[in-house]
Amino acid sequence: EENIRETMNSERASGGPDSEAPMWNPFSQPFILIAQVFIRPLRQKFIHSLAKFCRERVQITESEENEERFADAHAPFMYMRTFCREYEFFCLERDLKIEDDRNTIQRELIRLHNIRVQQLLVRRIYGLVWRDPQGVESTVSSASTVSSAMREGEAAALAEFVRQHCKTSSLPGAFIDMETRPDPSGGLLRPGFRPVAFAWFKVHGLPPPMLHGTDWAAKCLPRGATFKDQQSVRKLLRVEWSQGRKPLKLSKVWYVIEAATVALHMLAFVLPSAFCIWSALAMQHTWSTVVCPPGSIGGGPMLRPL
Repeated sequence: EENIRETMNSERASGGPDSEAPMWNPFSQPFILIAQVFIRPLRQKFIHSLAKFCRERVQITESEENEERFADAHAPFMYMRTFCREYEFFCLERDLKIEDDRNTIQRELIRLHNIRVQQLLVRRIYGLVWRDPQGVESTVSSASTVSSAMREGEAAALAEFVRQHCKTSSLPGAFIDMETRPDPSGGLLRPGFRPVAFAWFKVHGLPPPMLHGTDWAAKCLPRGATFKDQQSVRKLLRVEWSQGRKPLKLSKVWYVIEAATVALHMLAFVLPSAFCIWSALAMQHTWSTVVCPPGSIGGGPMLRPL
């Protein structure tokens, strides 16, 4: 058994023909087998995964009631990348069909909830975050000792700035915009890399760095950080995470599928047991009427028929 398990693990690791095989024995876990064979196709066919995700996880405010609020630049919003990442996790947890085309997702959001989508061209450093996001602007205003290495060139000074005020992060959604932009939660501003770096260079008496293009990033950014120039991103306006602020609404299709799940479990476990009991009673009845000897001379059988 251990050799078979090692062979299957190596086959999955190599991406062979058995790499898609399940990690469990379907006949030893009948509930999972029923869910995979019957319930999962029903969920993927009849449940609208995007509508369910918006209904359970997202708070969408109607523009007619709050037009003045959402005209403000600091209104809550959500990046399409973040929305799609959480949507995929949601579908994987519930065995729902995933819509992987972002253009289709955008059209469905507009059709279902009349969500406004804004497209921007941004310059971002992915994999890099501020050490102190709230106080980075006040921290750079205090002058510190300028080393001789920083005086040698712009790249060395910029690398020192990154070392003092930034750190790498592998978390999803970890990035620093080149310009100061509103926070998705609304009401706050995320300090941009360029204005903070310019303020730090000014405090230390250095000329502002040239941050055009991508050459400077290869010389100054640490390993794990990637600079993307002129990247297109989409913002979903009037959209924020519900975080339990609205009652959970479940569709009628969800109740029907859950009822079907219970019914299939009962059919799988009650009917075979009932058939076995009926078979045993039928055999007892047949034996008592045909084979069972009489209890006494001229009397009835020892075992009465059912």
